[in-house]
Amino acid sequence: MKDLSTLGVARIRYAQGKYGESYKLYSEIPRFSKHWRDALFEGAYAAFMNDDYGSALGMLHTLHSPIAGDQFVPESWLLKGTLYYFDCLFEESRASLAHLQDAYSTQTLSQLKAILGQKHEPAWYYDLLVKGSLGDVKMPRM
Repeated sequence: MKDLSTLGVARIRYAQGKYGESYKLYSEIPRFSKHWRDALFEGAYAAFMNDDYGSALGMLHTLHSPIAGDQFVPESWLLKGTLYYFDCLFEESRASLAHLQDAYSTQTLSQLKAILGQKHEPAWYYDLLVKGSLGDVKMPRM
């Protein structure tokens, strides 16, 4: 409950334009909390808005590492590209956006279209989401 409360206050501070306070609150979410990955992503935006590009990139680097798990956060690659652009690292910015295009637009979209092209009852799709796979049909990794 404490982590959710901290996230809530951090979001309020962000909405108020108090980005430094918001970033500090997001940083207080412990690593082993189930809300840690959300705090990394949202905290990166708070750091970016507070003109702390290094901290924002650090949080995104952690979010994109294997230790953070496999979370669907395509917006994080847009933010990463934007941060690189603001730092005049244009090649890195292009690489970040290319990763977004490849991982989410090409691979994930084609896999989702194939799944949605099948005719099943809504309960089947729900089971697929919950279980991750049904028979030979698997949800996209991301």
